[in-house]
Amino acid sequence: MREHARGGAGRRRPQGRLIGAGQPKLVFAPLCGYTTGYLAACGALLALGPALRLSETPPRRDRPTPHHDATAHRYEARADGVAVGHVDYRLEGDGIVFTHTEVSPDHEGQGIGGFLARGALDAARASGRTVVPRCSFIAAYLRRHPDELALVRPEVRRELGL
Repeated sequence: MREHARGGAGRRRPQGRLIGAGQPKLVFAPLCGYTTGYLAACGALLALGPALRLSETPPRRDRPTPHHDATAHRYEARADGVAVGHVDYRLEGDGIVFTHTEVSPDHEGQGIGGFLARGALDAARASGRTVVPRCSFIAAYLRRHPDELALVRPEVRRELGL
């Protein structure tokens, strides 16, 4: 464990680094558990002016909006006017076959895939089409949302174990 420097009268000084030096807001980031506890116990907040805590998440981007690109046979999620994910499909008779789902790496873990799956399934329901989930993500989504299984053809449900 790292040795802590002692200040006057035997007091320990917090060890760490300053984030955002040269900017109007400075936040102290402790380098070890001791200084974190020290700051919490003392009630000390080493900041100049209002500052963002390191544990807070960054501001959310715009919520995605759905977009249907019929010529490319895909449903897209757009954030800030840019496509951040899509579900590819092809039409077969009275059904819609979902073949691939992709989310941009910068937007993974933000619920975009679920947003796309919900939107694609809602579109299938609105058009009266049955669903054939050949995309593993859509199939996994259907396993987690059994209320949506009525959209899937019974023979496909048996085949995929849904």
